Amino acid sequence: MTARWLAIAAALATCLVPGEALATPPASSATPGLAPSRVSIDVSPVFGVDAAAGDGWVEVIARVDNAGATAAKGTLRLGAERAGYYYGPAGEARFAARAPFNVPPHGSVAIHLPMPVGRMLPTVNVSANAEDGTKVAETTVSFSTAAAPLLVDVDEPSRLASVMRGWPMAPAWSPSRAYTPTSSTPLTVGVPSIDPTTGDPVLPEHAAAYSPATVVVLPSDRLAHLQGAELEALVGWVLSGGTIAVFPTRPEDLRSGILT
Repeated sequence: MTARWLAIAAALATCLVPGEALATPPASSATPGLAPSRVSIDVSPVFGVDAAAGDGWVEVIARVDNAGATAAKGTLRLGAERAGYYYGPAGEARFAARAPFNVPPHGSVAIHLPMPVGRMLPTVNVSANAEDGTKVAETTVSFSTAAAPLLVDVDEPSRLASVMRGWPMAPAWSPSRAYTPTSSTPLTVGVPSIDPTTGDPVLPEHAAAYSPATVVVLPSDRLAHLQGAELEALVGWVLSGGTIAVFPTRPEDLRSGILT
């Protein structure tokens, strides 16, 4: 009998390659409520966490990474408690934004999601659900819901952020009920992230996402390279009353293109 058990143990040992036993973590090590998955998500406000959002629309950039050998498909969902958005039989107050995702094997995609925020909504839950509805990843994203002037610097690297952030400003509009003509509020500075594959700034794809911005500063070559939804969003915001400050970096940008 002893020889039999020794033979079984030896056979099992030859079937295990060192390290394989740790390749798949036990179910107890997974995040509670999440199915085992190779999908991960990283979410951030389009102008950074320090940019004042106030009470209005913002845009978040959700980067979905797929470490698996097959394509990952499903739906991203942003949800948070917010008065004024009601659904369900209990009439609970919630806001939700949804967008589909389709990530190739060992790939990554960036998804733009617009949503309204306010001083009572500083944090939003974000989840990724597979096609069958199973939640495979989740995280949170926070906003600076201060009502303050916002300068968005599209230059890379930003030379204005370290110098101008926190400057006392006396805006003509009232950022709070306690505002007086002599009140001042610190300037906030937003800096878009950079797309690692192209080196271009990641800007909003919806004009409403610029609503917190007081002014957008960008070099002429960055403006000349904008196209598609990002260009339409910026132009739409300017046509509706938004302000941009363009500083020339190439002479040709002053003679042709979107600037003229």
